[in-house]
Parts: sequence; structure tokens; C-alpha cells
Amino acid sequence: MLAYPGIENLGDVMQSRAARRFLPQVDCLIERERLSTRQHDGPVKLITNGWFMHDATQWPPHPSIDPLPVSMHFVECSKPRVRRWIKSARDVMLSGAGAEWLRAHGPIGARDMVTCETLLAHDIPAYHTGCLTLTLKLDRPVPRGDYLVACDLSPRELAALQRLARGRQVVSVTHLGGETLDQQGQEREVERLLDLYAGAAAVVTTRIHAAQPCLAIGTPVLLLHPRKAARRIADVAQLMHHCSSDVFVRGGCDYDFLAPPANPDRHTALARDLVKRCRAFTGFDDQDLPRPAPQLP
Repeated sequence: MLAYPGIENLGDVMQSRAARRFLPQVDCLIERERLSTRQHDGPVKLITNGWFMHDATQWPPHPSIDPLPVSMHFVECSKPRVRRWIKSARDVMLSGAGAEWLRAHGPIGARDMVTCETLLAHDIPAYHTGCLTLTLKLDRPVPRGDYLVACDLSPRELAALQRLARGRQVVSVTHLGGETLDQQGQEREVERLLDLYAGAAAVVTTRIHAAQPCLAIGTPVLLLHPRKAARRIADVAQLMHHCSSDVFVRGGCDYDFLAPPANPDRHTALARDLVKRCRAFTGFDDQDLPRPAPQLP
């Protein structure tokens, strides 16, 4: 399973939590930023989903990794103002040996259409999968409460939500802070967040990896985004109720927090296909067995 020591954003860990569902056991943890370094004995299967990556010198993955490349996102990092001829991390990963690895293991499942189009432009076979967090399931049932969750809202957004909540309790949380936690701590915090989302009357968030898990577990969710949202968010926004931050702060959003509307079901086809692919790859789905989720080593 992919691991993220020292990483700030728990959204990465949320994506590994989604992959864990399809693992009969976790034999080893593979640090994303050390992918090209051997970190285990013998060959291993690895669901290679998520955000790739800070250190392009650690791409492509080690030959002993047997990958399932789904829900992958390749980031376009800004280049320094000086020496603009230097390749970005994404340019490095999608050329040379990195591109050959992707072609050899293709077609590549792209988390968003921007990544899909970019891969195709580099002559790398690709298709759109959506994010693996759309397949998340809880390890146990959580009763629905009467509170709202605000995940990583700005002070203005939070103040607007508190007005719209009309007396309902608003619980504010963040997906940041993972860099201060060890692996077990990151996992525990992700489980705490999932339980909190599952019990909420509704969740309002700027984080796509809070919004998509809410779709998966059936909690009503509203995604806030900039007025001119990045293209990578557009794929996610069309799956759910969404609103620009400016409109929300002005009170122009018609989302009813006294009777939150059910989520659209536009994500279900993506989720079904991801479940099918992951099951075929590992031969396992812990939702089919009456057993607790696998434990980390």
C-alpha cells in the first residue's frame, strides 16, 4: 500500500484507505516519494492510485512492483521564473523511461480528464476512471447525527455556513497536519474524519478528497470551489452539488441545510468500474467478507 511519511495533506492517505479495501493484507508500505527504490522483499502488487509526485527522480516505480495504474493524477508544477527550460516534474515523468513504463503498463486509468488528455498527448494510452475514493466503504455503520461538517473552509466561508446552518452545530475540521503524524496516526485520523463525515447531516468542503468520500458513503455534500475552478476540479464538481465560494459567501447558494438534498448518483458508474478492476487485480474485496479491515504492519 502507498504511504506518505511527512506529507501534509491527508487526502493522499484517504486514497490509500480506499485502496486498502481491495488488499487481503498489507505486506509492506511503499513510500510514494521512494517508488523507484526497492522497499520490500520479492514482487508485490500495488494499486498505484493518487497524486504523482514531488520527486520525479523516483519515477518510474521499481521493476519488482506489479502495478494496477488507476485513478492516477500527474501534477503540473510551476516552473521557476529563471531557467524556464528546466522540465517540470510532470514533464520528466511523462518522458523517457517514465513514459515507457506507463506505456508498458497501459492503458493508464486517469483520475481526471486533464491527466487523461495529457497522457494521450504524450502518446500514452489512457482512459478516465475518476478517483478511487468513490469506492470507499465504512468498516462499521455510523448513525446519522444532526451536525454539519465544515472541512477546510476559509473564515468567510465558515461564517456564511454558520449563518445558513440556522442553529445547527457546525464542526470545523481540516485535512492538513499529516506531516506531524506517523503512519498509524495518519490512518487513525482518516478513520476519525470518515466517521465524522458519515454521521453528519451534511458536509461542506473545499477538498475533493473529503467530497468524494461523502459521495461514496452517502453523506450529503456541497463542494465549494473558486469562481474559476481549476480544470482538475471540474470533473469532481459535476458529480455532486457544488457552488463557487463567492456565491456561497454572498448567500446566493440554494443548498438547503435544514433538509440537505441527496447526492446525485452520477459517480456510481465510475465506482462500479473501479471496484471491478481492483477486484480482478487482487482477487479480494473486504466488503464481501464478514471480517475486520486488514491491519497495517
